[in-house]
Amino acid sequence: MKRFLAAILSLMMLLSLAACGSSSGDSSSGSGNAGTSGAPPAEGSGEDANTWGEAENTWLSCISSNLLDGEHPFYQAQVFFDQCLREETNNKYGLDIYVGGQLGSDSEMVEGCLNGTYEFVLNSSGLFANISEDFNIFDLPYLFSSNEHAYAVMDGEIGRNALKSLENYGMVGLAYGESGFRNITSSFAINGPEDMKGMKLRTMDVPMHIEFFNLLGANATPMAMTEVFTSLQQGTIDGHENLSMGILSNRIYEVNPFVAVSEHIYTPIVYAMNADYFNGLPEEDQEAIRRAAVRSVEMQRPDAQRQNNKALEVMEQEYGVTITHVDKEAFMGIADAMYANHPEYSELVAQIRGMDPAR
Repeated sequence: MKRFLAAILSLMMLLSLAACGSSSGDSSSGSGNAGTSGAPPAEGSGEDANTWGEAENTWLSCISSNLLDGEHPFYQAQVFFDQCLREETNNKYGLDIYVGGQLGSDSEMVEGCLNGTYEFVLNSSGLFANISEDFNIFDLPYLFSSNEHAYAVMDGEIGRNALKSLENYGMVGLAYGESGFRNITSSFAINGPEDMKGMKLRTMDVPMHIEFFNLLGANATPMAMTEVFTSLQQGTIDGHENLSMGILSNRIYEVNPFVAVSEHIYTPIVYAMNADYFNGLPEEDQEAIRRAAVRSVEMQRPDAQRQNNKALEVMEQEYGVTITHVDKEAFMGIADAMYANHPEYSELVAQIRGMDPAR
């Protein structure tokens, strides 16, 4: 049944993409657009649709993504990229934003971009590790000491090489935004690894995440984010891990009133496009899209930091969430065992740790 529904969804999206991509003079947006403030005026809005773009025969590319709406680092990444994309291309390209799981799970969206169903995807780096092993390194626990440390790595040779590796698999990596450091929610206080023994914890479908939480003694349970709230409500799982803004925007505090600030993994956001689509564009458009991605990251990273810091305050002050700060040394001790299990990354790990600006 699931495969049948997925097939129907893919067919619908292909029809939608064909309709959007074939328009040369009509600048109406795809029906999935949600929250793109720079979108062309809708029919009957009283505005002249022909003045939306300045270039002749402008069109709105159905570059699709599937992330949360409203105040959230992922959503703002889309909004900033859309803004920069329109500016850099004189409104020739824009981002058609799909939110709330309309196009499937995060993993399905990345796969859809890989196989050409979607032209663009913006999602957590760990989901790209299923495509290129070069991304595995970023999901090792306690690898980065700060946001600035992560930026130095992502914008340097290691980050660029990981993006470049996607070209071997049919994608083009553009840039890294920020999701942020991840924390743990539960129905009880978590202070150290001993509190997580036997805990059924939702994780992303990322091998490094699963391995780490199993080492902590939890039962890591990969699950789509759209299923988490109900699963917590029904007791199928006991808690989950996420960036702070993700905990707030998904109202997890209603079913998990404890947040443990563990900051166990820093998650970058990867901006990527289908290689066939991207390579088929004029060279000047490719360069403009790359510039737009880099510019949007410069706006998005500080905004993501602001949102995540604000989220913890809001949950504690407005919703009565109990915030605890875990014994990081104990968590890091278990992380050390995980590093020992992966000697293949030892050279890269040493290089990354040597790039810490605080050293």
